[in-house]
Parts: sequence; C-alpha cells; structure tokens
Amino acid sequence: MRRTKVSRTKRPGGGLLTVEDVAAILGVAPHVLRAWEQAFPQARPVGRVGGRRLYRWREVDLFLRIRRLLRERRLTIARARELLGREAAQSAGAILLREVRRDLLELHRFLTRPGVAP
Repeated sequence: MRRTKVSRTKRPGGGLLTVEDVAAILGVAPHVLRAWEQAFPQARPVGRVGGRRLYRWREVDLFLRIRRLLRERRLTIARARELLGREAAQSAGAILLREVRRDLLELHRFLTRPGVAP
C-alpha cells in the first residue's frame, strides 16, 4: 500500500477520518489499524457512523508514532506500548506542574499585593 504524504500543519478537511482514510495516510491495511487498536489502548476511534470507525487527527498522529516505533525502530508491541504509556504519564505530569506553578504564582501575587498583612 502506498503512503500518502500529509502535512502536519495543513489537515485536509480537518474533520473525522474513516479507517480507510487513515490506512491510506499511513500506508497500511485497515486490518493493521484494527490490530493496533487492540494492542494500544490509547488508539481508539472516536466513534462510529454506519458501522465505520471514525478517527480524529490526534489518533492519526498516534498511529504515525506507533508505525515509527514498530517499523522504523523495530520495537516489539510490548516495548512500544510501554514507551507510549510513559510519554502519556510524562505529559500528564507536565500539565500538573504547569497548573501548580500557575496556582503558586497567583498565591504569591495575592500575598505580596499592597495592604496584605504579613
């Protein structure tokens, strides 16, 4: 199957994609996507219309990372799943740290404003 080149900034249509669309973009057969859905819990379609799986571009990006890990880096599914899980945990931690920092800065501004007794 031929891989279709897709720009990361310009998303055609910007909407939902069918399993056939995603398979064409990735250059894999639709059954491969279905297998990856089972192997990687975060690779799930957003919904179904008329029995057809629909994906957002976020899932396409995830499938691109999965394909790169499995085919280019030649990792096992278990190792790729572990790496993707670790990435998700790290980004969740980064989000939490940003929120804590924002809250601390807000508290600092409140405590250092004029008229607040020490």
